[in-house]
Amino acid sequence: MKKITGFYLFFLAVFLLLEICLSLSLPLTGLYLLLGPLFLLKINAQKLTLKSYGQGLFWVGVICYLLLPFSPLSLIRLLEHFPLPLTVTNAFFYKRIFWLGLLGGLYLVGYYVCLRLLPSSNLQLLTEKNFLQQLRKNFDTSRSKHTFIFLILLFFSAVTFLGTTLAVSDLMVVGKVSALGYFVSVSVSKQILLLWLLHQRLSFETRTLNFKASLFFLTLAVCGSAFVTWQKLTLPREKIPLIISHRGVDGTDGVQNTIPALIKTHQRAHPAYVELDIQLTLDQHFVVSHDEDLRKLAKKELHINQSPLEELTKVQVFEHAKKAPLADFTLYLAKAQQLDQPLLIEFKLGNVPVSPYVTQFLTLYGKEIKKDQIHSMDLLAITTLKRSLPKASAGFILPFVLFGLPKNQADFYSVSAPTVTKEFITKAHKDHKKIYLWTLEQKKQALEAQTLGADAIITDEPSQIKASLQTATPVDHFKAKVRLLLKGAL
Repeated sequence: MKKITGFYLFFLAVFLLLEICLSLSLPLTGLYLLLGPLFLLKINAQKLTLKSYGQGLFWVGVICYLLLPFSPLSLIRLLEHFPLPLTVTNAFFYKRIFWLGLLGGLYLVGYYVCLRLLPSSNLQLLTEKNFLQQLRKNFDTSRSKHTFIFLILLFFSAVTFLGTTLAVSDLMVVGKVSALGYFVSVSVSKQILLLWLLHQRLSFETRTLNFKASLFFLTLAVCGSAFVTWQKLTLPREKIPLIISHRGVDGTDGVQNTIPALIKTHQRAHPAYVELDIQLTLDQHFVVSHDEDLRKLAKKELHINQSPLEELTKVQVFEHAKKAPLADFTLYLAKAQQLDQPLLIEFKLGNVPVSPYVTQFLTLYGKEIKKDQIHSMDLLAITTLKRSLPKASAGFILPFVLFGLPKNQADFYSVSAPTVTKEFITKAHKDHKKIYLWTLEQKKQALEAQTLGADAIITDEPSQIKASLQTATPVDHFKAKVRLLLKGAL
């Protein structure tokens, strides 16, 4: 009995150590990925052939990568280590709804298949039988146990989600010691569940694992997990990030992307930058607008790239019970320079090709852009801009972080906050890229951004966010760390 228990303790230690390696981004992770499955398969005490090892390695990989909330091998975290080519990255982000829907659907199908196969405790993976026949047989034998396993996974997910929700909502008030105990217990429980599922999946022989040695390694792993968690809970406070006004507003002080709102926001909030969107008109001028048409703000069927500047600037746009004329970017830039207010200009290309858009911008404003910065969701636009104006500060807009990013000419990344991790920001800083997070409106979101080490926050509430960061207490910062740990972002 001790030998069987020793087996469980040993592999629990292995999984915890692997999680620590991933958390610290240590190169040992690759060694685990290569040798871990081999060790698991050798336990079966069967003669390994290339075919049998390949099948076993495949299934161990399926189990580890598909059972995401429970596996130490988080698929999302691992994807960040694999950069996509720039052309693929650009195409992926532009068609992100389609690709995320497709990949999400495939993942759910794979998750379901994995659940169906896990309960079959009598499976022999190391077999020379036809792979598809064996797969079909395994799938059929899992029917009676499938519901039971699924309910266990669902219960564990619900408990984890509840704990995360309580922490994120600040309903769970914890100190450093209680938070440490919570995170270590969650980590251990997660690995116990995964290990039990693996035991259901593989036919283990447990003749060689000593109980005392396994207990020693488990103690070492738990202490290591506690140490890593404590290090994260006691990280030093990062500097306060720059505050950028999103679309030039401060709360409801005016209509987005208009000159009156720019003036009020500058006077009240004094943001480091005012972010705005520009689009090319039919007669090759630029107006300040986020949308490609004026249906939302003016209730008019006018498309910007199909209308001349004179017609567009006569239109009044409405928001927050206020109105203002649609802004000519030339006038907007002149007013910002008069106020000594730097701008963060977003290129909104719409259906306009990159080359004529960037060329026209440089022709009109290439010598005017000094303190200002530029960003765009089109990486080709940023690359084209940097070739012609290498001293310009330009960034790439990311709707989410999924894959790693290859070397590129961007000076910073403007990233949607929910998918950003401390690891991503640290890697970006090592690559000499700054990180701007958007769009954050609450105090706790701003504190999380500061804890992650973001360089700037893009917000519709610059005055409130600036004040909340300046008056935050140590307790506020600690709660931000707890929330980020529960989200897996720290």
